[in-house]
Amino acid sequence: MGTDPVEAFACCPVPGVDEITCAGSHRQMGQQQGRALAEQARRGIREVILENERIGQIKPRLVPAGVFRKAGVWLARRTVPGDVELHYPRQYDRFCGIADGAGMPVEHIWLMVFLEQQARSALRMPGCTSFALTAERTAFGEPAIARVFDLPPETKPFNALRWDRPTDRHASVQLTFPQLAGSHTGVNEPGLAIAYNLGYPRDRSGCRASITLIVQEVLERCGSVDEAIELIEELPRSGGALLTLADAAGDIAAVELTATQTVTRRAEDGCVVNSNHYQTDQTRPVDTAFGDYARFWQRRGWRWIGPSSQARLERAWALLRDRRMWDIPGLISAMADHGPEGVGSDMTICRHPPPYLTTISAVLLPARRTMLIAPGQPCCESFVSRPLRHGA
Repeated sequence: MGTDPVEAFACCPVPGVDEITCAGSHRQMGQQQGRALAEQARRGIREVILENERIGQIKPRLVPAGVFRKAGVWLARRTVPGDVELHYPRQYDRFCGIADGAGMPVEHIWLMVFLEQQARSALRMPGCTSFALTAERTAFGEPAIARVFDLPPETKPFNALRWDRPTDRHASVQLTFPQLAGSHTGVNEPGLAIAYNLGYPRDRSGCRASITLIVQEVLERCGSVDEAIELIEELPRSGGALLTLADAAGDIAAVELTATQTVTRRAEDGCVVNSNHYQTDQTRPVDTAFGDYARFWQRRGWRWIGPSSQARLERAWALLRDRRMWDIPGLISAMADHGPEGVGSDMTICRHPPPYLTTISAVLLPARRTMLIAPGQPCCESFVSRPLRHGA
């Protein structure tokens, strides 16, 4: 395997991304995070939620935005913290610590969690693309996950990279936001990597805990893909997701989550691919991305996730089937793909607005406990190396 595949990437801070290191109890880590990212946390709530016109995409059409925001704060305060404290007590402590450290109302923290769940019911909300390869499919002989993370452009300034060393749990490095206890992408000390894509199921559970908390629990408590799947099956949640997993031993898998179902897909020809719709017989019936539910809203002028998700999934599989062995530059080129026409859009793996944008990109290398990160679209941003050993 020769040359180290990571040595070509500078080990330095990610431009434009806040980096923090937290250690201790979850309350202490939350306070450290809140103090370090106080301005970003407060500004993010203000600009992305409280003063953002895009709130109209997830509110009921006949409800004024101001009323929806006030009702959201009230509902979030009444419904979210109880479930989070019951099912994710350590993450609850971290949320409270973040609010304390940032000097912001804890209600704004719960509103962030509440709106993450509301976003799932809006068919025109954003998505992501992720794929994992076994060691047999990489030129450097290790498993890898490649992922692009797509959100509204106004969220891009609020990406954060966090190194955690929690008391009595695994250390990890993750991508998250200043207000969150959980995360959406990460690698931990035992060599487990995970990436979270939004799913859009129409089933419901009684729990108001968000998927980012599941990602965090997996990173803190699990050391392998099988351990992660076992834990995920036990954890209650609101909404849905498509999770991409890989571990240092070489195992990879995709896990499809609805509010009430957990279904695992194993590697097909050494890979798994996720966009934002379900691919199994068990989960497809509750997917709002396609079918009568999507057609109903499409006829009424709503933008919905289905066509973009399908196009990105098909393109990712076409690229992976066209090439057997992948080095890291090859993975980055797949993440930067603009489709057969070579023009970036909402339908391509590397997404370009309108309406949504690839706001951060990462290659996860679980055997190295390292992420290669670009602060935006992989077609125009450079990747740098951020190993777990740097901060945790």
